[in-house]
Amino acid sequence: MRKVLSSWFNRQINIINYLISSKHSVNIAALAKDLNTSERLVRKDIERINANIAPDLFKIEINQSTLQLKFEPNKCIKDIHYRLFENTPEYLLIETIFFNDCCSLEDLCEELHLSSATLYRKINTLNNVLESEYDFKIATSPFQLVGNEVNIRHFIAQLISEKYSRETWPFPSIDEDKMSKFIHECLLVFEVPIDFAVIQKIKLLISVGIIRNNDGYHIKSHSIDDDKISKLMDYILSAPEMASLWEYLFKAPLSRELLIDIFSCYAQKGVVFSKEALINLAIKEPAINNSYMRISLLLAELSDQFSIPIEDKDQLILTIHITLYFEKFEIYSDYLFFENGLPLLDYLRKQMPDFYHYAKNAMSEMILAEKKNVNSSFLRHMLYTLLVHWENLHQFFFKPIDTVEVLLISDIDVYHAKMTKHILKNHFNNRLKIRLINDQIENLSQINNEPEPIVISNFPIHNLENKQLVLINDVIQPSDIKYLSKLVKEISLSA
Repeated sequence: MRKVLSSWFNRQINIINYLISSKHSVNIAALAKDLNTSERLVRKDIERINANIAPDLFKIEINQSTLQLKFEPNKCIKDIHYRLFENTPEYLLIETIFFNDCCSLEDLCEELHLSSATLYRKINTLNNVLESEYDFKIATSPFQLVGNEVNIRHFIAQLISEKYSRETWPFPSIDEDKMSKFIHECLLVFEVPIDFAVIQKIKLLISVGIIRNNDGYHIKSHSIDDDKISKLMDYILSAPEMASLWEYLFKAPLSRELLIDIFSCYAQKGVVFSKEALINLAIKEPAINNSYMRISLLLAELSDQFSIPIEDKDQLILTIHITLYFEKFEIYSDYLFFENGLPLLDYLRKQMPDFYHYAKNAMSEMILAEKKNVNSSFLRHMLYTLLVHWENLHQFFFKPIDTVEVLLISDIDVYHAKMTKHILKNHFNNRLKIRLINDQIENLSQINNEPEPIVISNFPIHNLENKQLVLINDVIQPSDIKYLSKLVKEISLSA
């Protein structure tokens, strides 16, 4: 999708990404060579980055022939995502059309401060990429997003997820608290484990689905488990509060068709959320049995090849199976600016190169056997699921690194939070008590009710009351370590 952006802007994004992935100083000549550009352009781009993107977030320091990106205190990579979107009118154009379906040329030009000629030129450029890579396009007269509906919803949810902070609710027509409550209850019906990060992603997907439904666009679903839909429908009808929430959120009578449209990913026949349910399904359904056995054999092969035990193999099989079936229903299986799990995967690859490459090849073969599209983004998403959800895998490869915390939350998922907790414990031992809250809250405002005075997060939180926020990156950086270590020392001295 970055093909639609100017070459100079893409070059600046690549420079930022390159420096973020490097823990130490980077030689300018080496960076220029790797990015296929000149040292002169690199120096000019860094001047522009420091002037236009970096202020109050980070600074790229130039020391003769070397560069290093240093974050300001309590700033992280996700802050850069938000800043980059301020400089991309192409994404704003798509988002504006999504929120204003069938708008007129005059209204769109006025909203975006563009001439009609410039607007049409940008749409032509966008459509060349959107049609080839995402199977949808921007139609004109009137302006609307048309094509593969699953891809449209996935793209918009991904765009909104990268553009807005976790504290920002970009759907003015939908009450976030009511949406959170509705999703929480629905997940319980589907027997999905509660996780703050999962709820945030589902809120985006369902809110996007509601808006598209209201605009008259629907998903043509297949392989739907009628029992799941019936169970959810019966629950909504029998619970007055849920019926009221439905009426507010959807502004339409409860119907099987609308439930299937909104919950098409969770209502798939092949998707279950408990180990026992997956085993029972594998016994009854040959296709699920084949998937189960392929994943099981993949894990057994990795475990045997590298002599690493799997503490809960059935749970890991379940998690990989769900990720395989969700594919395009999963936010972060694709990306616009920075791939959410890429820094973490790069770190894991460096820590366990032989295991990583063996797992990558085995995973690619398994996805292909399941008749799925082995594109690079989806493969990395599946690898992330394997490597992060394999509990305690890191103990066989990682050297202890510096880190800290008291109250821990992640917007990736609870398994990422657990892995971060283990890494932190390795360094600080029992000096700090670490408590995860991914599975205990639904909204960020609930953090204010927790007793701990310190919150450690991998995403910005601005409305904390009487609490100290420590912001870290998905893969902890030296600057995170330094700040955390200083904080631990201050806590110890004041105790």
